[in-house]
Amino acid sequence: MAKYMSHRERKRDKMEDRIVNTLSVFVFVLSITCGLLICSHYFMFPKSAPYITYLIPDMYFFTWIYVLTGLGFLVPCIGYTTVLSAAIIIAISFFAYMRPIYATELKLGLHHSKYKASNKLREPSHLIRNWKAIELLLEAGNKSMGFGLVPLQTIFTKLALFCNVTFVLFGNELQLTSKIAMPVIAIFAIFGWSIFLSIAGNLFLTSKATLNSWKISYWTDKKSRLLMKKYKRSLKPLTIHGGSYFVIRPKSVLNFLRGTSRGTFRALVAVRKTLSR
Repeated sequence: MAKYMSHRERKRDKMEDRIVNTLSVFVFVLSITCGLLICSHYFMFPKSAPYITYLIPDMYFFTWIYVLTGLGFLVPCIGYTTVLSAAIIIAISFFAYMRPIYATELKLGLHHSKYKASNKLREPSHLIRNWKAIELLLEAGNKSMGFGLVPLQTIFTKLALFCNVTFVLFGNELQLTSKIAMPVIAIFAIFGWSIFLSIAGNLFLTSKATLNSWKISYWTDKKSRLLMKKYKRSLKPLTIHGGSYFVIRPKSVLNFLRGTSRGTFRALVAVRKTLSR
């Protein structure tokens, strides 16, 4: 039978639901607000260095160019932040509601007080069936949004490089708002994507630990041992990936930070050599 949930545990679950809902709303509002702030910064300072209109001479910068470039910047920016917020909310919901299942309920060898579901859930046939269900659910998400992982990492990497190089080499030529925006955007790009990579890497480690706990010697009857021996090799740790060419593992966040730091120093050296000629 399932474990009886006390009033304190039910109250804690309700509190977790409220936290997830509040966090999802906060992420959506923050993403849209950031998009609007970036666009409003363009409309107020269209000749700032970060924007392409900075290269247009003042004598050719007509009102219709200002309006068209502003709208062309506004629409993709709001669309990008909306899609990004939706992806973050889906990720928050998945980790909040699915992590207790694959990290605790399906893991063997824990103390009985850690489990909330019935012990039948941890029988071989139920373990395999539920793990496959989680794999299919995550795979559906990877097929729907996994194609955007490589472009997102490219955008965050190049955005951090651009802000770092511009702030270091051309900081004296920037307006005050741009001086403030450059390091803020760089920090958001680096730490935001690093947090996502860390969470995805933790998903792999946690799910791998759960599968490793399914030792064949854990069951005493012959039927259960044969069933686990037959199907355990087909079960794989959970991963967030964009096809087979981009799979997030625990070291992915270290590779991202190393690539960003190396790229920044190499870009600074290259730009300084170009300017010194």
